[in-house]
This record gives sequence, C-alpha cells and structure tokens, in this order.
Amino acid sequence: MIVNAPGQEYTGLSGFLMTVTRQGVKFTSRDKPEVAAFIDAGRMIKVYDQGDSAILAALQLGQQKWGDVHVSGTDAYKRKCAEIAAQHGIKLANPELQDVMRQAAENLQKLATPTAPLSLEEAQDIIKVETRKLRSHHRKLYDAYHERKKAMEALIQNEPEKPLLLGVNKWRQDYALWSAEKDALTKALVEDLTALGCDMNKPAQSEKEIERQHKTYKERTLQEAVSLHPKAAEVIRADIVRRQQQEREAREAKEAVERQEQERRAARHREARPI
Repeated sequence: MIVNAPGQEYTGLSGFLMTVTRQGVKFTSRDKPEVAAFIDAGRMIKVYDQGDSAILAALQLGQQKWGDVHVSGTDAYKRKCAEIAAQHGIKLANPELQDVMRQAAENLQKLATPTAPLSLEEAQDIIKVETRKLRSHHRKLYDAYHERKKAMEALIQNEPEKPLLLGVNKWRQDYALWSAEKDALTKALVEDLTALGCDMNKPAQSEKEIERQHKTYKERTLQEAVSLHPKAAEVIRADIVRRQQQEREAREAKEAVERQEQERRAARHREARPI
C-alpha cells in the first residue's frame, strides 16, 4: 500500500489501463485487464499485484501525485518497494527504508563501475561474511522465540500455583505479555525462514514446522548468501570446476602409468617363459 495526502493530478502510466470505479481509479495491466493491479483511492494507492512492473507504476503514480512516497505493508514488501524506488530515482519518505535505498543505490553504482575481477580469497570472504550475518540474524530470532516459548510453557505447567504466588491479575498480565511477544517473534521467525526459501505456508505455521525448518537454516543461509552474491559464487564455482579437472587429469595420468607398468610386467613375463 502507498499512502499520502492528496496532491497534484497525475499523468498516464505506460502499460496500464485506467478505469474510474466507485473505489477509485483502477489500473490494470494490458496483459491482465480483468484484474486490478492497483487502485488510486485518493489518499492512498492500494497495490494488489506484487510484480515489479505494477509496484514501479504505483510508485511512479505516487511520485506524480505527492513527490515523496510513503509505503506500508510487510517488511519484505517495503524492502522490495525501496529497491525498485532506488533503481528508478523515486524518493521514499519511510525513515526505516533509507538504509535499504542507500545500499541499493550503492549496489547499482558498483554494477555500473568496472571493477577488477574477484580473487578466490575475496570471493570466499564475501560468502563467509554474508553467511555469518544471515546465521546470526536467524539465531537471535530463534533464541528469543525459544526463550519466550519456555517461559510460557513454565507458566502453563505451574498454572494452579502461579496465580496463588503472583496473584491472578499479575499472572494473566504476564501470560498476555509473553504470549504477544512470542506471537511477534513467531511471525518474525516465519518471515526469516520464508526469506531463506522455507515453505512456511502450512496452517498457523505450527511450532513443529518451525522446529523442522530451523534445522535446515545453516544450509539455507549458505544458499541465500550465494544467491545474494552471484559474482563471488561464480568465482568459487569456477575454482571447484578447475580443481575437479586437475584431480581428474591426475587420476587419468596415474591410471595411464599403472596400465603401462602392467603392460611391461606382462611383457617381461612372456619373455621369461621357457620355450
């Protein structure tokens, strides 16, 4: 969703059809005219299509209407909006997205600037640092979630005694507070696991599913680090292929020497037989 106060009129957006409805001005893609990509409802633009082209068009519309654009939604959605905005020079008003936009702009600048090829050591360091960062983030979330889970289990196990010791109201307050914190941590952990490629669409993201997917986080953080740094991954893969080729050539050379030795032994054996 893109939110702001009413402003100036906007011009047409290439690739999208405009229809006036009761809900506002509906924009649909020329490829999918039957489905609303986003709706201009006056004070806000409601985005339904999560594709890059629809988000870009909605951001461009917001820029035309208000200048600075404020986006709301999930962290993953806002991050995607920030990256697209940075690519196309659109200014976002969200304070929490400024670092994301700066990083995206720096990445674009790096891509535009010719750089020396990465060495194997540099590529390995890049993947190691990124993997360590992803694992640290996930581990902190999981530890906090697990701590709240244990605290709630202790409250439930001692339910008959706790109200007597703490007072019923205090016990209920503690339970409600820790329950809300655990729910928030569960949501953050599910989003983190989803970002790492885990399928977390099962009903209610059960605790068993979180625990099962958590066991794969080390492998998944490595895969995510590789996907985030394709150039470094390409250097490492090329080195692996090179070493495999060297090992294959060494093995083939050894096998050739062994065959020659076997042939020489067979020839000596034939010569040594009495006639």
